[in-house]
Amino acid sequence: MREVAELPDEAAISAATLGELHFGLHLARDDEVRHARLRRLTEIEARFDPLPVDAPVARAYGMLAHVVATQGRKPRRRAMDLLVAATAHAHGVTLYTRDPRTSKDSRTT
Repeated sequence: MREVAELPDEAAISAATLGELHFGLHLARDDEVRHARLRRLTEIEARFDPLPVDAPVARAYGMLAHVVATQGRKPRRRAMDLLVAATAHAHGVTLYTRDPRTSKDSRTT
């Protein structure tokens, strides 16, 4: 995993990732966790204009899901991860993630 200092100066976020962060806010087990997640989400939304899930992303998703399926795995279980990877692929950017399953399953550049 790369250190924060090794990450590029410019960054973006997928609309799919924002959706997952909003979902996580609603799943918070208590008010303290919910407030911490809300603070983080508010900062992220103020900093980034999300990359949309649009037609090019849909095409990339179809291709990535097909690759996962042909490897004998179930793409529907990883649909959100694949949407995030497809967003990076469609926009020609490198995907950085803290989720080791995602980085193993979806090389995007």
